[in-house]
Amino acid sequence: MAKKILCVVVVLSLSAGAAFAAYANPKKTKPKTGLAGLLSRISAYMNSDPVVRSRVTAVAAVRGGIPTDQGEDLDQRLLDRVAYLRDRVLAAADPREEAALRRVYQALSVSQLVQAMELPLEPDMRAEAKAALKAWSQLKHAPPLPPSLKEYLGSLPDQPGDKDFVAAGWARYCRELTATMAPGKTVDASGRVPHRDTANLDEALQGLRRTWTERAVTEADAAKAHFLAGFTYSELARSQLKGVAAPPPDATVRRPLPADETPGPAARPSKKVAAPVAAPDETESRFNPRFVYSKAAKSVVLIICAAEDGNGELGSGSFIDASGGVLTNAHVVIRDSTRKPWPNIRVYLKPAKLTGDNTVDLSSPVNAEVSSYDSALDLALLKLDRAPADVSPLELADPESVEIGDKVAAIGHPEQGGLWTLTTGVVSSLIADIGNVKGKSVFQTDASINRGNSGGPLLNSSGDIVGVNTLMSRKAADGLAITSVNFAVKADVARRWMAKSGTKVAFAAPPPAGQSAAAPPPVAASVPPVKLIETSAGAGAKKVAKEVVSESKPFSREDVIAQAIKEMEDLESEMRGEVDKRRSNLNP
Repeated sequence: MAKKILCVVVVLSLSAGAAFAAYANPKKTKPKTGLAGLLSRISAYMNSDPVVRSRVTAVAAVRGGIPTDQGEDLDQRLLDRVAYLRDRVLAAADPREEAALRRVYQALSVSQLVQAMELPLEPDMRAEAKAALKAWSQLKHAPPLPPSLKEYLGSLPDQPGDKDFVAAGWARYCRELTATMAPGKTVDASGRVPHRDTANLDEALQGLRRTWTERAVTEADAAKAHFLAGFTYSELARSQLKGVAAPPPDATVRRPLPADETPGPAARPSKKVAAPVAAPDETESRFNPRFVYSKAAKSVVLIICAAEDGNGELGSGSFIDASGGVLTNAHVVIRDSTRKPWPNIRVYLKPAKLTGDNTVDLSSPVNAEVSSYDSALDLALLKLDRAPADVSPLELADPESVEIGDKVAAIGHPEQGGLWTLTTGVVSSLIADIGNVKGKSVFQTDASINRGNSGGPLLNSSGDIVGVNTLMSRKAADGLAITSVNFAVKADVARRWMAKSGTKVAFAAPPPAGQSAAAPPPVAASVPPVKLIETSAGAGAKKVAKEVVSESKPFSREDVIAQAIKEMEDLESEMRGEVDKRRSNLNP
């Protein structure tokens, strides 16, 4: 019986044609572009100008789910059942409860699509929604659809109404779908977490729901939000609901034992010592910040620009080829006032061991000049006077391998932080043509990025560049603070631009299927420690958080620029003295 129930799971897609095929054969393999395409579509909507610029209302909007004549919110009834079943399925994965949860998600999808069609929805979206609803109505359901509801959805008017929909049998179906269930055994979901794709869908739904409940958007934009929410619920109806085991609370990455090997009592560490930093594999649990830092930090540089009037700029960059070319942001090396490169640009390499003393750590700078730049894309290439003998260029990761939710790291020199600081986060979203600049696609990330990180790399678990850190959002138009919203120009954008500029860089080769990237050889580069920070969280309460910090002491942007200017002045004075000395020798 359970198998029969599971076979009627609805599969909705983003195209009307695909929707018919999927409904006709629920077991059909999901197109690879389905989830990625949906999340990309949601990201484009959430970052569109009308939504971003819409006013946040003080009180949530009145519009909710589809009501009955008695004032009952049918959507809320369905959501209450989801809340009950979700943890139970996450913990125990009872086939009957899992099938019930999927049917409720299907019903929520139908409700959102109908609500979208009640509003001024774009014609192509209206056609998609109408085709999907008709296909859903033609499936077998448990409980069965009322005949009047099946007929209504099969010949749905272009602009349906709440009352007609409810009268056709929607309220009856929702009540039967959420009928009182026999009490189940107590379950504990504390050791399980949602699958990454499911968590991404949950987060997308929260953002869409806030659009029509907390923002003063137009009816047309609200219709798009309901439309996208409908297909998001349909993705949840066929997603991995059983969840995955929660990662261990400690930060140590442990390799699973082979199937035929069991740990002995009080097992001692093996005498065979592996590489000091284990390379991660392709799974999220293998993201190892220490590995990323040890591999990439030595290839990240500090860039200090200065002018004779005492002004300057500070940023980060990455060695991108064996000749010592450095990739960075245009706004780091191009002066705003003149729209030309800064007259003095110096590049500082990471010492093998940071001391925290800038006079020691920032020694032996290399002069550089801008070889090419694009202010619109905010990208620039530097050419050094002399390339380091042991330059180790970073490779570019193919952005097609990057998904929302992937863990990433940033290395740079944030103002009031330490030099060569490591911060971590996830890829939060993907935005095309940001700032209305054609071709400027970026990843949004919550990895901490501040002034001084500009031009530095955003790195994946293999230590390859997925983006060039470029922007950060700190305050909304109404003055509201914005946190954890930062942007990096995608690696493929940088690659195409560099190719046009005469610098051809290939994407890093992905590791063979089922294998992880090779572990790096032992390196002398130091790794930031994990520092425990206690913060007050209320009366008598303490909250302990882990924060990755640089081993370097906090620095002042102005002090570092002033130090570089003084070094240049001292060098100039020394050169003038040498010239005067030689002149006097020539003219006794």
